[in-house]
Amino acid sequence: MLDLYCERLAPGLWGEPLNAVSNLGFIVAAIVSFRLAQRHQQRDTQILAVLIFAIGCGSAAFHVVADNLTQWLDVIPIALFQIMFLTLYLTRVIKAGDAITGISLAAFIGASVLANLNGTWMNGSVGYLPSLIALALLGGYQSHRGFSHRLWVATLIFF
Repeated sequence: MLDLYCERLAPGLWGEPLNAVSNLGFIVAAIVSFRLAQRHQQRDTQILAVLIFAIGCGSAAFHVVADNLTQWLDVIPIALFQIMFLTLYLTRVIKAGDAITGISLAAFIGASVLANLNGTWMNGSVGYLPSLIALALLGGYQSHRGFSHRLWVATLIFF
């Protein structure tokens, strides 16, 4: 049984009840997002919705069982979602070229790998720091361009 950065209350199944149950929100959001994207024929958004569904399922499995296998089921969909979201945001919203997108992705992935090298610092949560910084930078870009402040809100919620 792994006891990482979460609210583990006891060993065994359902040792993290709030985290396990809260993943239903991801699953519901994924279904709603997928249907909406399907109605508007947005394939990329459908893929993001499938990844959100996988995050909900994988994270729920990890918070219920918390072993090495379920840890991978938790982190892989999150990493894939982050990479896909960042790629889509850079290419579709910012209209960045291939070079800027590639450099940005390499920097994000490199920072994520480095942040996860020491899994014990900040009880394992330091691995999320590159994601928080990237989200804040994208939120800053949106605000500077006069767009919605939704990414700032997302950054605050994520923090």
